[in-house]
Amino acid sequence: MAGIISAVAAVLALYPMMFGDKRSAAEPIAQESASPVAKPSLAPAPAPSTQFIQEAGSRGTQIGTVEGNVIVNQTVKEQEIPPIRDKRYTVARAELIEHGWIPQTNHWAHADTVEVQSGSGPYLWGQGFHELDYCSGTGYALCRLEFNDPKGNLLVVITAGEDEHATVFRVYLNPKNEKGAYVETLGAKPITLEDMQRYADEARKAAEQKK
Repeated sequence: MAGIISAVAAVLALYPMMFGDKRSAAEPIAQESASPVAKPSLAPAPAPSTQFIQEAGSRGTQIGTVEGNVIVNQTVKEQEIPPIRDKRYTVARAELIEHGWIPQTNHWAHADTVEVQSGSGPYLWGQGFHELDYCSGTGYALCRLEFNDPKGNLLVVITAGEDEHATVFRVYLNPKNEKGAYVETLGAKPITLEDMQRYADEARKAAEQKK
């Protein structure tokens, strides 16, 4: 019995040498040469640069940096007042708009008020000049028209002369942004007779100087 067991053990020991390994000879090489699968990196992304991104079409607004800091330049350039005195109002108005001044837009119902129905008011309003605040029905046909800049500053233009002959004879910034006659019902400071007389005196002096 012991001899049979020894013979079987001897045969089993010789089996690999007689029949060889069942694996292909190229398989270990292929496995060794295969590239390992890359694992996702858990390291943080590198810090971005700090270059500024300029908004398309804008000449002065910095949208922010690549880092995410939003920096908006809200500086508004001061609006210039062009030299419009003694110019026809149609010309002066176009120059003011070109320099960034925005005509006030009064409500359409203002057209039926006595302030607009006096003097040159119907003509100016009919031309689409709805920045018209009021007109005087006597004297030099004075009219007051109002503009704003992007900061909300109020620019007052006073014209003298009837209809298409309306000419700028005074222009000034209203430091307290006090409105004119139309918004008096909203609590604004009224236009007094003294104001109208002062405007008339200035117009008379300007006319005398031209003689």
